[in-house]
Amino acid sequence: MATLEQAKVAVRPSTQKRYGRLLVPGLLVLPSLIVLLVFVIIPLVFMFRYSFYRHGYLVVMEPAFTFENYIRFFTTVFYLEVAAKTLGYALIVTVASLIMGYPVAYFLSRSRTRFRPLLMAIVIVPFTLSLVVSAYGWLALLSQNGIINWFLTKIPFVDEPIKLAYTPRGALIAMSVNFIPYQVLALLSAISNIGRDLEEASYNLGANRRQTFFKVLLPLSYPGILSGCTLVFVLGLTAFIAPRLVGGASMIMLGNLVYDNMIVYLNWPFAAALGFMLLGATMAVFFISNRLLRLEFIERERGLR
Repeated sequence: MATLEQAKVAVRPSTQKRYGRLLVPGLLVLPSLIVLLVFVIIPLVFMFRYSFYRHGYLVVMEPAFTFENYIRFFTTVFYLEVAAKTLGYALIVTVASLIMGYPVAYFLSRSRTRFRPLLMAIVIVPFTLSLVVSAYGWLALLSQNGIINWFLTKIPFVDEPIKLAYTPRGALIAMSVNFIPYQVLALLSAISNIGRDLEEASYNLGANRRQTFFKVLLPLSYPGILSGCTLVFVLGLTAFIAPRLVGGASMIMLGNLVYDNMIVYLNWPFAAALGFMLLGATMAVFFISNRLLRLEFIERERGLR
C-alpha cells in the first residue's frame, strides 16, 4: 500500500511538469487563436448561414433555409461558364508562372555571386506593392503606347500595336508575372536541397543538360513545384483586382461575380453562396496538394529502404 502511494506521489510532479510545459505554448498561441476565431471562423459561420437566406426585393436578405442559391449556380449556364473560365485562367497563370519562375529559382539556388542578396530583394520587392498600384502599372505597360507594344512593333511581322489592356490576355500576362515570386520562393527551397553532385554525376554518366533536367532536377524538385503551383493556382482562382482593372468588362471570374452580387446587386445570399463555393474549391485544391505531397514522401521513404 505504501509503495502505491509513493508511486502516485512520484507521478504527480512529472504530470504537473508536463502540463506546465504545455501551458506556456498554449498561452502564447491563445491571442492568435482569438483573432482567428473572431475575424475568420465566426465570419465564415455567418457567411455559410447567409448563403441559405433568400434575397428580398425590399431587404437585402430574408431569413430562410433554402438551397436556391446553390441550385441557381449549378443550373445556370452562365455561372458554370464563368466557373470553367476561372479554372482555365488559374491553370494558364499557374503554368506560365512556373515556366518563367523555374529558371529564376534555379539561377538563384546555384548562384555564388555577391549580388545574390540584391537579386533576392528584386524577387521579393513585388510583395511590397499594392495590387491596385501593380494593376495600374500594368495598364500603362500594356496600353497602345506602352513599352510592350513599342517593343512588339519593332518586330518585323507586327505592323500595329496589339490590344492588350482591358483584355483577358493582358490580365493573364499581369497575373502570371505578379505570381512569379510565389513560384520562385517555393522552388528555391526545393532546388537548393538538390546537391550539385547529383548533376555532376549525371553529366559524368553521359547525360546531357536536357536529360539531367528532366530525369534529375525536375523529379527531385517536385515538392517545390507542387507547392508553388498550388499557391499560384489558388491565387489565380480567387483573383479580383487584375481581372477587374486590367481585364476589364470582357474578363469575368468568380471573384468578380462575388463583388457584383455583393455591392452592385445587393444579393448578399447569392454572393455568400458563391464565396463559400470558392472557399470550398480552394480547400479542395489544398487537400489534393497535401495528399500528393504525402504520397511523394511515402514513395521516397520506400525508395530509401
